[in-house]
Formats: sequence, C-alpha cells, structure tokens
Amino acid sequence: MAAVLASAGFGVEAARNEYRPQQLRVLAGPPPGQQPGWSLRDDELTLPGWQDAPAGGAD
Repeated sequence: MAAVLASAGFGVEAARNEYRPQQLRVLAGPPPGQQPGWSLRDDELTLPGWQDAPAGGAD
C-alpha cells in the first residue's frame, strides 16, 4: 500500500505503533497541479444500460 500511495505522490511512512504494525501514516498529499500517473480508459467512462433521464422529467 505504501508503494501505491507513494507512486501517486503521497508522502507515507510506517506509523511506528507497536499495537498496529501494519498501519501507515500519510504525511502529505500530492503537490498541487501534479497529474495522476493513471487515467481512465474510454470504456470506463461509459456505463452500458444507463441512460440520461428523459427531458421534462417524464419517465
């Protein structure tokens, strides 16, 4: 999880808590204006079977 967050631009470190050894501490988010290293594919933007509501609110 730390590697995923770091690759997205977050600053992370181990929480150093003996009762929660797997916990991470997020120190900072990505800097303003940083573009994510991923993007949505075209097929992820359309949902088959979903349609816009008809004009005028009639079903």
